[in-house]
Amino acid sequence: MANLQLPLNQDHEVVLGSEYCSGYKDPISNEWHTGFYCPASDESENVFCCGSSFRKYCCTKKDKVLQSEIQDLTILIGIIVGASAAIMIITLVSCFCCSCCILYKKRNSSSNG
Repeated sequence: MANLQLPLNQDHEVVLGSEYCSGYKDPISNEWHTGFYCPASDESENVFCCGSSFRKYCCTKKDKVLQSEIQDLTILIGIIVGASAAIMIITLVSCFCCSCCILYKKRNSSSNG
């Protein structure tokens, strides 16, 4: 079973609600960086895991939070739009080539008539 490490304060008490930065691999040095908990801020500000998926650090600014979730969503939307466009194109091409499709019959009747 994996060793679960919870964040501790100076008195070695568990601090719940801390932001966790997951581990990552540095693409340049090929070095693995273990995940870590962000310490609570003294000014009672929220602390976030910031940076990129290749370099993570703790910060108090929400706009610097990891963008990987947004990037993943953007990629997913792109895949859905691309797949939908491909399906529509394949359907249209099939309809113009398949003799049982209405578009094929209309095209042939107008060219014959």
